[in-house]
Amino acid sequence: MRTFAGLASWIPERTAISGNLPFATHFNMGNGERYNYKGKKTAGSWYNMSSQDVVPTYRWLVVDAGTETASTAVQPSLTNEDAYTGGACLSLKGVSNASATDVVLYKTNLTPSKGKVVAKLAIKTGKEGTTDSKLSLIVRVNGAWKVYPVGNTDNSNWTEKSIELSDITAGQKIERIGLRVNNPDADYKVLVGKLEINDDVTATPANVKGLTVQVKKRLKTLFLLRLYGVLIKIQVIILPSTTMMQTLITSKSFIRMVRMVPYLK
Repeated sequence: MRTFAGLASWIPERTAISGNLPFATHFNMGNGERYNYKGKKTAGSWYNMSSQDVVPTYRWLVVDAGTETASTAVQPSLTNEDAYTGGACLSLKGVSNASATDVVLYKTNLTPSKGKVVAKLAIKTGKEGTTDSKLSLIVRVNGAWKVYPVGNTDNSNWTEKSIELSDITAGQKIERIGLRVNNPDADYKVLVGKLEINDDVTATPANVKGLTVQVKKRLKTLFLLRLYGVLIKIQVIILPSTTMMQTLITSKSFIRMVRMVPYLK
């Protein structure tokens, strides 16, 4: 098994990331030692697989920039050590010196519908002062790679960057999404907690038409409840279409808890 190369050579990758923009991920795996919101801790340990984000298509496709030659200069991983939103993030660690290394993350089939295309990334270098992230967003559009520098961070906390992808227009096909690390070395480390590509299209709901409000007759029932020796008078209002309350007040478990006597007057 140590030499088993897996099945990827025989089974082409597929993607569920298709249709119109937006696309967004926080690299959240559905669990964590903390739950963060925009870099701030809001809860402790948690587990909820229904909140898992779309994880990368490739684990991992790391190549020399602009080529298909495999590279070991950068080691990507999903980690719970920190998070921007959720309980995990993407970690990019340098292993050796290189001019530039591409980490291809997602195979996609996305099409901008209209409006300007914008990418938003949340990154963390962990260093105070102005620090070059050495990071670029790479997007393959209609067979050609496009590169967009992410820029610097100003402190050791999470920083959200907005990048205009002005040369991507409506109708073009976004086929791959990834990140490029420029001049990585053994001391390089950047966390990525958000990756979003949006075309700023706002969906406007249609106006509500033909709305009618019907008020149904309410039934009032007055009860005396003897709860732990104390006589309590309550009034229960039941809508004719509601059976939940009727079921509750006639259930055996409820009657065992209190002694219910109809109040007749």
